[in-house]
Amino acid sequence: MEATFKQLVDLEAICAEIDRLDACLAEFPGEEAVVAAGIRDAKAALEAARAALEHEELEERRLEAAMKDQEALILKLNHQSAQVASNEAYTALQNELEAAEAAKTDFETQALEHMEAIDAAKEVLAKEEAALASVEGAAPDQLADIAARRKGVEDERSGQVAEHDKIAPAIDAKLLTRFEKIRARKKPAIGVIEGKTCPVCKIALPRVRVSEIMALEGVFDCSNCKRLLAPAKAFE
Repeated sequence: MEATFKQLVDLEAICAEIDRLDACLAEFPGEEAVVAAGIRDAKAALEAARAALEHEELEERRLEAAMKDQEALILKLNHQSAQVASNEAYTALQNELEAAEAAKTDFETQALEHMEAIDAAKEVLAKEEAALASVEGAAPDQLADIAARRKGVEDERSGQVAEHDKIAPAIDAKLLTRFEKIRARKKPAIGVIEGKTCPVCKIALPRVRVSEIMALEGVFDCSNCKRLLAPAKAFE
């Protein structure tokens, strides 16, 4: 019976280690997703910077075209001013000319502002290009590190599974099934007691049950949490 208890406790420890390794393996896809997200975000930032620059350049070209239109209008109005025959027509023409000059000045001011914005946008674009290059350059090493760590965990898990498969067949089939059913609901599935309480749920055990466990008369469970209980003296 002592051997059975030891096997169960060993099996519990192996199962717990396999659970830990499975949890580690479950984290690797998230790490890979972080690397992929970093590249994706860097590309998105680069595209946004490129779009911003294109917008500023498009607006600057629009303003330049508008200035040329006003310059053409000013030339036309100046030419017409020499041909007007009345003061009234001349005054109206001068008003149009002043409006055209003001519009041209406004377009020039806006164009200068957009030229400055273009320079700033180019700086941002260069920064985002460098950021993307850095992220993409680091990604292979990051992914290789993740792959290496995953391989190490997988190898370690394979070793634990081999130990599990070595111990499990030596345990009574019904007891093993009982152990596995308990462990599927709650972990750990077995507790090692020294006193009169369940070491896991801390509930006091009936005196008769404690006596049975300590006498190694069989494999008993906690009346409260239903975990299997083993006496500490079985491991002395």
